[in-house]
Amino acid sequence: MDEMKVENFREERGVKKFSFLKVGYTPTSSIELPIVVVNGSRRGPTLGLTAGIHGCEYSGIDAVIRVVNEIDPKNLSGRIIAVPVVNIPAFQDRVPYVCPIDGINLNRIFPGNSDGSISYRIAHVLFSNVISKSDFLIDLHGADLPEELPSQGLVILQNIGNEKIDQMSENLANLFDVEYILMNKIEGSCIREACKRGIPAIAPETDGAGKIEEKAVLFYLDGILNVMKYLKMIEGSPKKTRAKKKIVDLHMIRAELGGLFYPKFKAGDIVSEEDVIGEIKNLKGNVVEQIKASISGVILVRMTYVTVNSGDIVMVLGKLKT
Repeated sequence: MDEMKVENFREERGVKKFSFLKVGYTPTSSIELPIVVVNGSRRGPTLGLTAGIHGCEYSGIDAVIRVVNEIDPKNLSGRIIAVPVVNIPAFQDRVPYVCPIDGINLNRIFPGNSDGSISYRIAHVLFSNVISKSDFLIDLHGADLPEELPSQGLVILQNIGNEKIDQMSENLANLFDVEYILMNKIEGSCIREACKRGIPAIAPETDGAGKIEEKAVLFYLDGILNVMKYLKMIEGSPKKTRAKKKIVDLHMIRAELGGLFYPKFKAGDIVSEEDVIGEIKNLKGNVVEQIKASISGVILVRMTYVTVNSGDIVMVLGKLKT
């Protein structure tokens, strides 16, 4: 299988190229990742932009498309390597969280494997051709189909214990105008594996489940352009952003009983430990379970599905650093 090589574009100054990275085959078609390489007219750093690792997080996908369309290579120092949709099978079939071909969450298996199932091959192709060729990485995420996230936005960081990489990643995170920074550890995630390879990386997120929301798209665009100004890739000074609150732990709130879930709070709300944050009612309309907050903190995720089973996550709470 022939693959487009990013290196082929390295020496071409002031050009923009759109192509595909071949991954594998289904019985009826090939699987290819769309890739855009924007080579500036001047030397500078390489910024990797990825979206759609979860194929229904549409606002981030649209933001990457807009960035590469709007950036003029003549006004760019350095290079952008962008993949607007990584999880092509999920994007095509409108499936949240996982690749529908093998049922795997792509953001848990980086750097992938060229001999594995389709998800592992996607991760390998992306890591080999885009992430490893980047000096910095922004991996756009957001509310997937059954989720509501805070409209205030957050950025996920992966502290790896390398002071230089961790600090630069936090510097990039601070360039997004978000309320929260989530200090998390997700083995096999795109940004964690990037940081391990010496590439500062962040994952900004905001609301917009199942839709392209202009507010969410502009949130991503403003942050990306702020990063590019900070890295001297484009002219201008970065805009000032709000002070951040750090989230140091996550608590998954699960249903014990099944029925209809009625939340009492929305994503972004602050709750106290033991607050009743929702109720489950049976088909008679009787309350069979009160869902209580296990900690004091912020609601980072509120699931938007109404019917729940025993063990289903209904909310995710973030514990704030004090």
